[in-house]
Amino acid sequence: VLFRSGFEEHNAMEFLLFLAHARGDTNSLAHRVIRTFGSLSAALDAPYEELVQVPGIGPSSAAVLKFIPQMCAYYLENKRDARREIGRASCRERV
Repeated sequence: VLFRSGFEEHNAMEFLLFLAHARGDTNSLAHRVIRTFGSLSAALDAPYEELVQVPGIGPSSAAVLKFIPQMCAYYLENKRDARREIGRASCRERV
């Protein structure tokens, strides 16, 4: 599966794991996580308790993976709200 950016699913997982394992090679760990859960999104949606059961995934890696969907949701909500504010300001300027 390719992402819009050209990354394969395991490459995206590898990048996310690198946030918690900056000094290590995360390629094999990324493949293991994808194999365990079946997809990137399933891994990110997995309970923390299941993530830490994957060999090589410790508390900090699991916390990073659990944080990603929350931060993405916050980003999208913030972006939507900012557009609304810009739209409201434009409407006030026209009046």
